[in-house]
This record gives sequence, structure tokens and C-alpha cells, in this order.
Amino acid sequence: MNRFTKQFLLGVRSHKLAYQHIREHGLWHYFVWPILLAIGILWGGATLITGLTEWTVETLKALLWDQDTPDGFLDKVVFYLVWIVFKVLFFYTYYIVNKYIVFIILSPVLAIISERVDTHQTGRQFPFSLPQLYKDVLRGIVIALRNLFLEYAATLVLLVVSIFLPVFAPFYPIVIFFIAAYFYGFSFLDYNSERYRYSYSKSVRIIRSNMGLSVGIGTVFSLLFFIPILGGIVAPILSCVAATIAFIKEFKPKSDSTLVTT
Repeated sequence: MNRFTKQFLLGVRSHKLAYQHIREHGLWHYFVWPILLAIGILWGGATLITGLTEWTVETLKALLWDQDTPDGFLDKVVFYLVWIVFKVLFFYTYYIVNKYIVFIILSPVLAIISERVDTHQTGRQFPFSLPQLYKDVLRGIVIALRNLFLEYAATLVLLVVSIFLPVFAPFYPIVIFFIAAYFYGFSFLDYNSERYRYSYSKSVRIIRSNMGLSVGIGTVFSLLFFIPILGGIVAPILSCVAATIAFIKEFKPKSDSTLVTT
């Protein structure tokens, strides 16, 4: 079994260990945050869709017709058509960037969870520091935005390739899935790199050279999102715990910012 496969399987299996860890240490309360995020997105999305629909209908009405039809029939038809269009656009956009929304908004929670799991696993204490938490959160957001850009840049390049090389087209969705999985796993693993004060460039080098681990973590994270609503609640916390467990097992990090690769 080659190194990539071993690390990939470690990333996948770590989710089972993560569930056991969450149950053993009573970390269930952290799931409140993705629940609140899901509620906020649904409420905010509904408010945004309704507001945009009303504004668009009023604008169209002022431009195209200035008289009310009997029973407001035309107004109702246009309203529901525009509402459907905005709803489809909202959920399509959310589907594209939803995982990075999780990384950005839940960044403080994920940083804290990763630190707590490390303490449970290794016994190391990480004294709370608000400036350090701020740095962790800021780095998590920057990493998420970087990965978002790189993922969709790669997606665009491969789309062009599949257009000009149709033989590649059937493999396009599979390749894109695993590219995305790599970047998702990267985001989770970097919380550990930051905690051990690895520089950004060192973290990139470590994770890139251990790609199988990142892809394994990101694969489970992505698959969980296919479960409506529940997946988006479970995946961030479970994969964050899994990434921390896998990072410690694979790299055996030391408190002096050194690590041992296996």
C-alpha cells in the first residue's frame, strides 16, 4: 500500500475516531454553532430573496406597466416567477460556496475545537490568548479564501480542458471532486499548523507533501454535505476533530514547532 493510500485511509478512518472522541469527551455542544449558522443562512436567504423579488417586481412594474391588472393577476405571476429565479440563484450560489462559508464563519469555533481535541489527545495545554485566537481566525479565513480561489481556478482550467479534449469530460466531475476535497482537508489541517506556529509556507509544504491525508479528510467532509441539512451541521465539527486526530497521529508534532513524519 503506497503512502498516499495509507494517508487517505487514515483521513477517512479518523472520522470514526472523531465520533468516538466527541462522545467520550462530551463535545456535542459545539454542534450548536453549525445549527445556528444553518438557521441564519436559511432565514437570511429567505429575507434576501423576498426583498430582491419585491424590488425587482416594483421596478419592472414601473418600467413595463403602470396600471394594476384585475385582482393583481399579472403582479402575482411576475412575483412568483421572479421569486423562483432568485431562489434558484441563491441555492445554486450557496451550493457552490457553502463549505467555504462554513470555514469562514465558523473559523473561531473550529480553531477552539481543534485545540481542545489536541489537549485531550496529547495532554498539552495551550493557554488561552485572545490575540492568538484572533490570529488563528484570521489565518483560517485567509486560507479559506485562498483555497476557494485556487479550487475554482483549477475547476475553470479543467473545464476548458474537457471542452477541447472530450475524452477527458467523463472524468471531469471525479477530478473536480477530489481537488475540492484536497482544499477542504487543507483548511482543517492548517488549524493544527497554526497552533504549532508553523509558518504559512511551511504548512503549505507539509500538507502538499502529505496530500493523501488532506484528500481523505476532505472526501468524507464533502460526502457528508450530500445529506440535506444534517450533513452541513455534522460535517464541520466531525471533520475538524478528525483532522486534529489524524494530524497528531501522522506528524507527532512537538511543542517546539518540530514534527516527525511517518
